[in-house]
Amino acid sequence: MLQSAQTTTLPMPPLVIPSEHLTGPGAKLIRITTELKDIVRHETDLLESKRPQEIKSLQGQKIRLMSQYKDAMNNARVNESLLGPEDSDIRMRIKEVTVSLREELKRNARIVIRLKTITEGLLKSVGEEVSKRDRPAIGYGKGAKLIAPKTVRPTSLSFNRMI
Repeated sequence: MLQSAQTTTLPMPPLVIPSEHLTGPGAKLIRITTELKDIVRHETDLLESKRPQEIKSLQGQKIRLMSQYKDAMNNARVNESLLGPEDSDIRMRIKEVTVSLREELKRNARIVIRLKTITEGLLKSVGEEVSKRDRPAIGYGKGAKLIAPKTVRPTSLSFNRMI
């Protein structure tokens, strides 16, 4: 006895067109977003590998890309119709690269905050140690021991270097 085969249609995965095949303002936004994500990733990798001094060489390109990104986003908002319908391939690709950029920015923020916290802790420890050593004796007490002042003058240290 033969049974009839039931055919079920599975949903098709979204069609993702590679960025190099896209044109127009959407393609420009995708290219800029991808380049910016790559710069942020490289910066984060340098921080993780303890080479923050090399980040300085990326700043010019990063600033240029951030300016272009802002302009491209404003252009996309003003000329939204150029991106096609809400479910268009170009819009899907823009969402993909934007999510990817945001994830990379979160990763970058985590390491910057971690390094900042470590630096602040080191500065606080050094400041406390300097303060202990710089306290002048105000006289002698019982058994000829030095009497330390009750209040300590503030000692400030600063680390003014931008990353």
